[in-house]
Amino acid sequence: MLVKKVITYPHNNGLSDHDAQIVILDSFMIKLHKNISKIRVHSINKQMLNNFLLMLQEENWDSVYNTNNINEMFNNFQNTLIRNFDNSFPIITTGNRRKHAKWITNGIKISCNRKRELYLLRRNSNNPQVINFYNKYCSILKKVIIEAKKNAYKKSDT
Repeated sequence: MLVKKVITYPHNNGLSDHDAQIVILDSFMIKLHKNISKIRVHSINKQMLNNFLLMLQEENWDSVYNTNNINEMFNNFQNTLIRNFDNSFPIITTGNRRKHAKWITNGIKISCNRKRELYLLRRNSNNPQVINFYNKYCSILKKVIIEAKKNAYKKSDT
């Protein structure tokens, strides 16, 4: 399950001129590393999230509050937060979900990059010839992609 909902908003903690930021996480997985065949992610669900919040509430924050050096204070806070995060949300290894679409050829990749270049030209131009050329290019590329998909799916069925 990928990101369902992430809400962030600023929070004035009243302790200093540095504001906090509140992040609300709802069941999702954070992508860490991508291998060719495996993906490592933190698994997050409501039960784990509640456990994380409980661990933060029960944490002894003296190392953060009883320090005069702001950098050391921040580092202590970050280390505590990361330690609790890693303990609450285990890393799992999953298979690579993104399968390479067999219909995407090098020619289609090049054409899509060219389409992007043409789009940037078209966006900054009022010239009807540029707009017309871009529209024709998109139309042709769309037809090529449809045919490539048809051919790829026909090959996979046989």
